Amino acid sequence: MANVRACSLWSVSTPTEGWTTRCPYALRRRVLLPRFSRPPRPPRIPRTSRASRISRPPRISRIAALALALALAAPAAPAAAANPPDPPADVYKLLEDPAVTSVGQEPAHARPTPYADTAGALDGGSRSRWTASLDGAWKLHMSDRPEEVPKDFFTEGYDTSRSGWRSVSVPHTWQTDGLDHPVFRNIPTEMYPDAPPKVPHDVNPTGAYVKTFELPKSWEKRRTFLRFEGVTSGYLLWVNGSYAGYDQGGYTPAEFDISDRLHPGRNTVAVQVHRWGSGAHLEDYDQWRFSGIFRSVGLYSTPATYLRDIAVKTDLDARYRDARLTAEVEVAAKGPQRGTAERKVLGTLYDRRGRKVTTMSGTVDGGDGSTTLTADVADPAKWTDETPDLYTLVVRLADADGTVTHTTAQPVGFREIEIKDRQLLVNGKRILVKGVNRSETDPGTGRHATRERTTAPRPRTSPC
Repeated sequence: MANVRACSLWSVSTPTEGWTTRCPYALRRRVLLPRFSRPPRPPRIPRTSRASRISRPPRISRIAALALALALAAPAAPAAAANPPDPPADVYKLLEDPAVTSVGQEPAHARPTPYADTAGALDGGSRSRWTASLDGAWKLHMSDRPEEVPKDFFTEGYDTSRSGWRSVSVPHTWQTDGLDHPVFRNIPTEMYPDAPPKVPHDVNPTGAYVKTFELPKSWEKRRTFLRFEGVTSGYLLWVNGSYAGYDQGGYTPAEFDISDRLHPGRNTVAVQVHRWGSGAHLEDYDQWRFSGIFRSVGLYSTPATYLRDIAVKTDLDARYRDARLTAEVEVAAKGPQRGTAERKVLGTLYDRRGRKVTTMSGTVDGGDGSTTLTADVADPAKWTDETPDLYTLVVRLADADGTVTHTTAQPVGFREIEIKDRQLLVNGKRILVKGVNRSETDPGTGRHATRERTTAPRPRTSPC
């Protein structure tokens, strides 16, 4: 295991050749430790010193804590996605405003992956000709504060071969790459004495990311969306030098319609990520603190009029035998190519062997709109944890002449979840729920939990 340097109160960093430990606190201590192990507690420091940032904050009442959580967690409606105003010169006006959790984003919705046809939809997965991953090599520059980020790094053609820039593999975290200090805290906030929603100004590690990609020719007359699965903490987004928006969701996916900022050929995405925003106060629980683009980033393409959202319900009858399938489908229209004619929404349910079970249809009167598809399904295979039988609902959008313009799919499990007589029932049967505390923390990748690591069988251990 690699050694690390410890910085005051639970702050550690992986040694990297040519890199000097920069402790964000007044007190500095350097101790060799195993990676991610708990460092010894520092000596008690008088509260009157500048190092009081690391001392234990006063307790607050549960009511006050709940009020704070509600204030910070309540999201504001996304600002208009078209052309958001430029970000404020003082980025803390965004980072310290709990009422602004997003700017320029798409409304929250399910993730209906666009497929080329029904066969592709039945194969499933997140890859198709209309999706592209931006995972992999990005350029990154780290600064101690937002004010020190390289000037105009987000513009097209900016030279990232300059001093201070390095290549990183996204998803990742700064701390596991040795670029910032991992901090482990439980009850005390790591930002004390800055009271919520304020965050430190003397130090707030900030990462400037740059990524270039080629826009496929087949995407040029369609809508293109950029999706971040998880970034901590608040971040600003530019595409080809044009400001596209802001997000402080952290663990919540965020999508931006970047169609009008793209051009044929090579395009540039730039992201400015800050370690601390007002929402970081909500992470005040027993875990390591990580920062960076820690989940996948990707693009997807749709026609100008497209299937935006699908909500599926499966209601079983009183005998838990037959079912009523309902799909609420939302259609959106954007850009000059959007049509105004009536559109048809077609739904087809397939079983796990790819056999057609039933069909449904509905209409949307031009532009934005929604429709509800319904069908009765006789004695479908029921979903339980022990028998996780899934069907596939393929949803297609067709124009006035019947040409299918958008195809997507949604897995469907027929089940009924109820609470009766103070018991939790699935399909009418009482169940017991057993859970584990499995946080997204990996000794090698930090908050970035790889699929291989997540699905790997765990060794049997003795009970605590």
